[in-house]
Amino acid sequence: MSKLRAIVWQRMLIAFLVAFGLWIFVDITNNPSTKTTIKLQLQKVGLPEGYILIDESGQENTTLPMVEVVVYASQATINALRPDENIKAIIDVSKVGIGEQMVSINVLPDDGLGYIKTEAKPAQMAIRIDTLKQVDIAVDRVLGNDSYDVALYKPTIAISEPASGLVTVSGPAGLLSSIGAAQYSIDIASRTADYTIDADVVLKDTLGKTIKGLTLTPPQITARVVMNPSSVRKQIVIVPTLRGSVAPGYRISGISVAPIFVTVNGEAGALDSVASIATDVIDVGEATTTITKTVLLANTLGTKITLAEGVTRAVDVVIEIIKSAEPLRVKLPYAVTILDAPEGMVFRAVPAVVYLDLSLGATAQRNGVSGIVPEVRVGTWDPANPMRQIQLNLPSDVRLLNDMPFIRLERVGDSQPAPTDVPVSDVTVSPQPTEPAGTPSVTGTPTIDGATPVVTVPATATQLATASGTPTSTPVGTPTP
Repeated sequence: MSKLRAIVWQRMLIAFLVAFGLWIFVDITNNPSTKTTIKLQLQKVGLPEGYILIDESGQENTTLPMVEVVVYASQATINALRPDENIKAIIDVSKVGIGEQMVSINVLPDDGLGYIKTEAKPAQMAIRIDTLKQVDIAVDRVLGNDSYDVALYKPTIAISEPASGLVTVSGPAGLLSSIGAAQYSIDIASRTADYTIDADVVLKDTLGKTIKGLTLTPPQITARVVMNPSSVRKQIVIVPTLRGSVAPGYRISGISVAPIFVTVNGEAGALDSVASIATDVIDVGEATTTITKTVLLANTLGTKITLAEGVTRAVDVVIEIIKSAEPLRVKLPYAVTILDAPEGMVFRAVPAVVYLDLSLGATAQRNGVSGIVPEVRVGTWDPANPMRQIQLNLPSDVRLLNDMPFIRLERVGDSQPAPTDVPVSDVTVSPQPTEPAGTPSVTGTPTIDGATPVVTVPATATQLATASGTPTSTPVGTPTP
């Protein structure tokens, strides 16, 4: 009986081993084991309250690095992996102390994944831990671009917000210990009146370097600056005063002044609206070459503003004059000539004088534009169609810039109201003097490049319509550019 029982157990063992081997064979054949590498975001667990991870500079480290993990598992298990969800990489910092230390990287797969083997690379990493603290620090003021104004104004500066003059700084304890000062900067250059300003607070270490990675509450202060001036000093720009016009065919290409600025003194508030000072007049009339001249600053600042001590009134001005191919733009009045009127009819033009916007080339600038005659032809007269367009025969280097004007013909003797559409200012008789009555003054630093000057010349008696309705065509002449 015992022999029979032994035989049965032997056969049962053999059957189990065969079945187990067959299961292993089928499992390996249908779902073979394989190897893969995945990347996981490292996470921390167990960090006590009031502690933080920091980086090499001492600032809080809020993001841990990615780590590579080698996974050995069946293909089905690998296909089911969801990084950072059902498989995670963590470091346990619940039992570490302040300072730098090594901790192990643990890989935790979910239980439902089945058999799986993992290996983190690297298996350990160095971390730094510090405590989180906060301190209140008094804010100091530093002056920015104050130049000479501090001594002149003797400003009183006080923090109005926060009223305590303190800011709260929070962050790693090691970083807090390196704070040398909390400062704000105020630039009072060119200020002449009291004012309020918001300024950023900056943390400095004992060597004067800016500290980053700490939280400031509030990040800004509000300061009130009260000026106590004994005398005001300010730099203002020097602007040359020019008179006249350069010769025809030439233009001013640039103006330079040395020095560019001048320092002046004055009473408090007197300089608020003063930005520049003029020079004595420099005559550029009919000039054809560059002008270099030493001139004095004009006495235009009044009695409350004076030049600073040691400042000279003499400045050097260079006016560059070059030949110019640019045309001169003028606006001239011409009387309208009526031609081709039917026999026995007399007409007048409304308006009798038209203004032509002309561009004059070098020849026209030199010789004048006396040959331009605006003409209209009556032809067959129809009272219902009195409008006519001006016809012009312009010299080759003269160009009309505005549209060709229209006028209305009126038959003299017809019963109709006197024309009302002729601007009085356009036809007022103003005799042309033989010499210019005066010389215009150009104040400032004119920029001639790219600009075309416009000259408007008044009409003369010879350009207005005659009583017979047949106006003359004598032009004003050539204006001085």
